[in-house]
Amino acid sequence: MIALRLIYRRRVHLVGSMLLPMSTNVAWGQMRSFTHFVGLDPFHGPIRAADAALPVKEGSQLILGHRFGPLRLDRVGRLLRWREGVGYSFSDLSRNGNRTGFPHVFSYALYPRGDKGCRLTITVRGHWTAGWLPRWLIRQWLLWVLGHTLHSVRNQLLRIALSRRETVSS
Repeated sequence: MIALRLIYRRRVHLVGSMLLPMSTNVAWGQMRSFTHFVGLDPFHGPIRAADAALPVKEGSQLILGHRFGPLRLDRVGRLLRWREGVGYSFSDLSRNGNRTGFPHVFSYALYPRGDKGCRLTITVRGHWTAGWLPRWLIRQWLLWVLGHTLHSVRNQLLRIALSRRETVSS
């Protein structure tokens, strides 16, 4: 499920969610590897703490690699919130400031659904700064990007679920 609201003055509120055939503990086991898990987004490249000598934790400044085809660029952000076993939020900003280049905040959250299932929700809130683009194109782009992110994350988590079942049944 994906829902998108483009609000007056180009505020973006985008939510994608999926049911997973695994407990929140199993899903969190993958999500807690922040730099790897956030890198499953097809546009996020290598992600690291701004000070590579420090671990990524709440409050850490981040360097967020981005990629699209042959294009590569680094953006900056901060790990805003970390709730062990539940989820996290981080900002994704242009190096030119927070008023350019679609400044936004990603949030990943897990919700239990019985003993053996959970829901993963990815939320993106921000401000679309390329005002010269038509709204229909902005909508299509944002839906396409989140759709690909959900697909990549789901595939990764389902591979984990399948490998756990094969291990248990062996």
